[in-house]
Amino acid sequence: MIKYKFLSNTQKLTLGVGEYDELDKNDILNSILKKYKEFGISAEEKKTKLYLIIDDSWYDFEESLFLSGDEITVILVDVIPPKNAVNYDTYEGIYYFFHTGEQCHEHNPHIHAIYESQEISIYLNDYHIAGKFSNSAKQNQAIKYVKKNRQSILKEWHRIIAQLK
Repeated sequence: MIKYKFLSNTQKLTLGVGEYDELDKNDILNSILKKYKEFGISAEEKKTKLYLIIDDSWYDFEESLFLSGDEITVILVDVIPPKNAVNYDTYEGIYYFFHTGEQCHEHNPHIHAIYESQEISIYLNDYHIAGKFSNSAKQNQAIKYVKKNRQSILKEWHRIIAQLK
């Protein structure tokens, strides 16, 4: 069984279900995009925003992950960054970015994370959080991601700050 979902800044929708046998095995990607179109979601420009959820883990879309008989969720993520935001990454359904218009950026480095239209800020000096996700597992996952990627996040942080001066 394949579940089709859609996630944006304002919506989290379960669109419907389908079967693996309904897909063209020679062109799974376009079969899925066609299915989204049937649900009323135009996905042609959003191919890179397709993810698969298998056993509660998120993966970038790869046709090779489709195995007949597995239960898979396909999710199309269409998150638009807020004004003055600089994209950093999207990982396992969480969108990470910097707000360049904030006054505190130079002295208080942090990164913003959005999941299901909820936003938190994770501070890079001590990993404290402003805001809250209703899904505590996703919030913990965001903190873990920031801890793991702290050095590359700080490198990007300093690059952005230097451009703003």
